[in-house]
Amino acid sequence: MTSGRVLVILPAYREEANLPGVLDELAASRLICDVLVIDDGSPDRSADVARERGAAVISHATNRGYGAALVTAYHHALEGDHDVIVQMDADGQHDPAQIANLVEGLARESADVALGSRMLAGGGHRASLPRLVGIHVFAWLGRRLTGRPMTDPTSGFAAMNRRAVAFLVKNTPRDFPDLNVLVALDRAGLRVVEVPVTMRDRRSGQSQLRGIRPLVYGPKMLVYLAQVYRSPRAENRRRPSP
Repeated sequence: MTSGRVLVILPAYREEANLPGVLDELAASRLICDVLVIDDGSPDRSADVARERGAAVISHATNRGYGAALVTAYHHALEGDHDVIVQMDADGQHDPAQIANLVEGLARESADVALGSRMLAGGGHRASLPRLVGIHVFAWLGRRLTGRPMTDPTSGFAAMNRRAVAFLVKNTPRDFPDLNVLVALDRAGLRVVEVPVTMRDRRSGQSQLRGIRPLVYGPKMLVYLAQVYRSPRAENRRRPSP
């Protein structure tokens, strides 16, 4: 898959029921990797079941948000000697068998980030109609803001190098790190590519985007995007290979 060390990071909140299956699949995949679970203040046994299956665990004392959990993981990754960091959800939607595709795509495209896209792969999980509409709207907006191909900006399943992690540790919001982060990466001169992956339904529990959060997500994302787009574009912005 790669000659460098790989760290798989899984932010988790109330994922006691889902983590065992995800971690067992990671072990069964025979990937040569280390695994880190960020327990974001879960009131259940998320941290305990992760440790029972051999994962390293960092726990937040309180629920600080998905983006904050990622930042904690990024800090940890930079302190170690991993060459590739893979982030995936702990709810079972992201298939560990697809990690090899992401890492291979990262190397093949000489990219800083390889983002998994369910839109480029046939079959597998299909998002609900409202979410599907949102994905297409934000993908269109992402293409307009970056001038790059983009189909699935809310994927959350990605492989990245240390250069990208060093940027993200300083530029990831604590709540909704999606298209805003991809645009920020692009404007900073880091190369993001998409790789086809299949996704699955959440195994159990509820998505973090429930209740009024979807109503907050859209306007807040637009505010984030406006802030990011006003930032200077890197002069040495990397171009796709011919």
